[in-house]
Amino acid sequence: MARKMMVRRENESGHVLTEVLAENEAQLQEIVKENPDLLPVDEFGMTGPLMVVGRETTLPSGYVDLVCLSRGGDLLLVEFKTGPQNSDFRHVLAQLLDYGSDLWRMSYEEFESTVANRFFSSSYCQDDRLQKKASLDEAAHAIWPDLSEEETALFRERLAQQLSSGGFHYVVVAQRFTTTILEQIEDDTYRETLRELLEVCSGLGLRFSWGTAGTSIRVPVPNRKNPLSIAWLSPPDVSGWMGLLDLTLGLSDNAGEMPLVASALEDYVEKVAALPGVKPAKPDWHHGYHLTPEVTVRNYHRIADILAELVQRISEEA
Repeated sequence: MARKMMVRRENESGHVLTEVLAENEAQLQEIVKENPDLLPVDEFGMTGPLMVVGRETTLPSGYVDLVCLSRGGDLLLVEFKTGPQNSDFRHVLAQLLDYGSDLWRMSYEEFESTVANRFFSSSYCQDDRLQKKASLDEAAHAIWPDLSEEETALFRERLAQQLSSGGFHYVVVAQRFTTTILEQIEDDTYRETLRELLEVCSGLGLRFSWGTAGTSIRVPVPNRKNPLSIAWLSPPDVSGWMGLLDLTLGLSDNAGEMPLVASALEDYVEKVAALPGVKPAKPDWHHGYHLTPEVTVRNYHRIADILAELVQRISEEA
């Protein structure tokens, strides 16, 4: 189900936008390349706008789709995956780590000559501000004209430090990674139930944090930097975070630590605990409950209602 968003202008006129999947990797890459600030850099503690310094950059391990730098000198590697042949998150993550290892221990000058300057002089560089630039300093001042001498020095220092330590940021831009986990489920009814449940979560504005062993489902909470995990999903016979299996509903943190929405969170856990067939996910963990595939299928509609009620309560109490 496609999500919709209304955008209102200052004159009160409104436009309804409908979510549309990218047709292919090339289209997705073009959109983000032309608008790199679509990437949620603030969630990584990076300062935008971003500067693109590489596209289809040749490295020993392959071709990295996009290389970006923040105003503060942080390095971001981006990989685009949309087709079913690229749906395995573990494979994509391994690719990115390989690219990072290729850049690790480069000097500032090596990175400038082999990555940035090569991009600035290539046909891939369509930004008039960056074309034919001879150095990162020139490029940085073209993107951030108000960059001071002190900030320029800090930019160089931070980038050199990251290259030395290998502490890069990695982003995978994709339509969805649900395909891989769902394809591992043989039971048709359970697979379709989870597919519908994930669509419900997406429609409610919940966020997904995909890992090598499934995903955590998170809800934004006021006065909290990162969204709160309220559910975890693991492929069959795979042990996820904290050894969780199948579907787990609960809280990653104590509700008392979030006083603004504590009542809504406590009510959520109580409703989950009352679902027929659920069991504590762990003997010493009172905030999470395990649902076997059979229990998930049997309680699907109630689970969807509980999640919707939680999102509404958080919005009201905030």
